[in-house]
Amino acid sequence: IFGRDNFLNCIVWRRQIPRGMKTYANYYGNSTDCLLMYSKVPQNAIFNLIEREEVLSLEEAEKKYMKDEKGFFRTSDPGTYSNETLIELFKRGLIYVSCGGKAYIDKDGTLKTTKGQIYVKYYRERRGNFIVEKNPVDNFWDDIPGIAITPQEFLDFQTQKPEALLKRIILASSNPGDLVADFFCGSGTTLAVAEKLGRRWIGCDLSRYAIHITRKRLLEIENSKDLENEGKKYGKKARPFEILNLGKYERQLWQVKTFTNKDEKQALLEYLTFILKLYGAEPVSGFTHIHGRKSNALVYVGAVDSPVTIQECIEAMRECKSLGQKELHILGWEWEMGLNNAIQEIAQKEGIRLKLRTIPMDVLDPEAVRRGDIQFFELAYFKVDIKTKGKVVEVELKDFVIPHTDLIPDEVKDKIKKWTDWIDYWAIDFDFKNDTFNNGWTSYRTKKNRTLNLKATHTYENPGKYKIFVKVIDIFGIDTSQIFEVEVK
Repeated sequence: IFGRDNFLNCIVWRRQIPRGMKTYANYYGNSTDCLLMYSKVPQNAIFNLIEREEVLSLEEAEKKYMKDEKGFFRTSDPGTYSNETLIELFKRGLIYVSCGGKAYIDKDGTLKTTKGQIYVKYYRERRGNFIVEKNPVDNFWDDIPGIAITPQEFLDFQTQKPEALLKRIILASSNPGDLVADFFCGSGTTLAVAEKLGRRWIGCDLSRYAIHITRKRLLEIENSKDLENEGKKYGKKARPFEILNLGKYERQLWQVKTFTNKDEKQALLEYLTFILKLYGAEPVSGFTHIHGRKSNALVYVGAVDSPVTIQECIEAMRECKSLGQKELHILGWEWEMGLNNAIQEIAQKEGIRLKLRTIPMDVLDPEAVRRGDIQFFELAYFKVDIKTKGKVVEVELKDFVIPHTDLIPDEVKDKIKKWTDWIDYWAIDFDFKNDTFNNGWTSYRTKKNRTLNLKATHTYENPGKYKIFVKVIDIFGIDTSQIFEVEVK
């Protein structure tokens, strides 16, 4: 797609007027960006016509345009228009002759004038007391200000672009229902605009913070002008979307490259030793579900390519108990849905002090490992109260706990006054089908409104059993989810 033969054009976007250093602006001014256009099949490339509008009052139009009984108009040299086309325009009253001359059709069938030159009239659109001029957009865009001029959109991303810029790009290069992709989505401008314009989209980013900001931005889409126009048939809010964690494949590749040229058993041993060392634990051998020891606690390490299951935790606890130990730490990359609450109850009955800690993706970064920046955070958990009355269900968020507060910076902890302060937003799918999470209800904080609604009510159309998927996202952008089953009558 991006080879030399696929190049179409270079668009210059002037995002601001240079200020200061006027003497050197011609040399050092940094007020433009370049957008490079490519097409997989250049000879078949078709882009939608984009026009920019200039709105003038009638007084302004009097100074800028010519006028006749039909309204205001501009004139243009006929250029390569054929004689047949000019005659057709003449019959439609769209020919203007300079110097007070008049046009006529000669005996030989050509359009001639008594004096002066022939020009083509282009009438301006009138909207009430205003005149609108529309001109096709070329490859110089100086009518879209940069993000610094639109501070209401700013989300603290250095390379963030204004929505107006992405809107023009998406409208020009796609149609409703088409697929738009941004593989460095940052704060999610491309995805938010694509959603508003009724396009399908894929967004990718390595940053958890970027994904968090993008997700929240999409959830905040509501009743925008774009939804009312291009995207109106898709509703007033963002359609359901799914966040997929592709870390498993990255981890698998890392495991193969890091522990290579060894048999499977030796590679596994080196992987376990590596993780245990980062955790500050010593490896132990001779056990099925116990891999290490840290002070008085035994340690279990989950696999690279699969989530830790409740059954794995139970088996590790049994082995821990059989060894006469009372504390177990389980390290995992991912976790079975709703594991934390369920397994903590089992651990309490077994008399085991259980800590579930997540292996961070920083482990894959050699520089982070060298610096010793690896921290294993404990899993958060929450409690909800669910009440049903007829076909109505009420879900109330009752508590949210982050166990690893000792690892959180003091400047963050000092701002936490109650448990709800840890939550950025929470969402509910009232009819989860074991596939995509459909965001049926959300309560989230904005910069202006920091309140959080802790109760959600939903009315089902039909009686029956339903699965309620509750997802809580904390201020660090980390998900904690649980599924509950209810029956309404």
